[in-house]
Amino acid sequence: MKGPRILLALLLGLLLVGWWALVGDRDADLERGLEESDVALDAFEEELRALDALYQPLVRQGHMLSLRSQHERLRSGLARLRARRLELQGDSSIERRARLPAFRQLVQESDELLAETRSLRGRVQARQEFREVSSPLLERARSFRDRFAELDPPTDALRTRRDALGASFADLEQGARTTDRILADNLSQGTTLGHSNLTGLKRLIEQQEALAQELGLAPPTAPTGAAPPTDTAPGGG
Repeated sequence: MKGPRILLALLLGLLLVGWWALVGDRDADLERGLEESDVALDAFEEELRALDALYQPLVRQGHMLSLRSQHERLRSGLARLRARRLELQGDSSIERRARLPAFRQLVQESDELLAETRSLRGRVQARQEFREVSSPLLERARSFRDRFAELDPPTDALRTRRDALGASFADLEQGARTTDRILADNLSQGTTLGHSNLTGLKRLIEQQEALAQELGLAPPTAPTGAAPPTDTAPGGG
């Protein structure tokens, strides 16, 4: 009888070892999935907070309303993935071999939203920086244009220069709005247009200053703060 008992004990021991191996693998998959998804979601949430620091103050000022739907979709995406992570953690019906792939699918979606958030933050920051630089230039150029419009230059040549500078300002003002709109969608193209627009504004102001000197006008006072291009302005996005 000792032989059968020993054999039975060995079989039970093997079954127990196999059962613990299965349970251990399942726990390992769960812990690994939780760890990987936690790292991914934390990175996504941190980037979203960085975006909020730029985005929310501008929204309260009435700017960048066109980006609100993208921002809200990202925030809802984070909440959705957090909820799915909890479901995966507590769903005992998921097969062992499917548990880790399900977590990694969540990580992949989180990484995609993280990349989108970084892109959006870059565009928001670029728009904010462009507005900060272009607004005082636009205000100064606008002040020159308005003062010139009140004058009747003594010669045809001066009148022609005044009118040409006025037309240039109109083009550059529209260009600033276009740049602001394109920066909302295409950072590279918008940055290139923005550089060209700022260069044009600086050149225009130099020409306006030269004309003002010839006309005996004092330069306009420094602007106290111009309204940046808005999403509701013509050509705005």
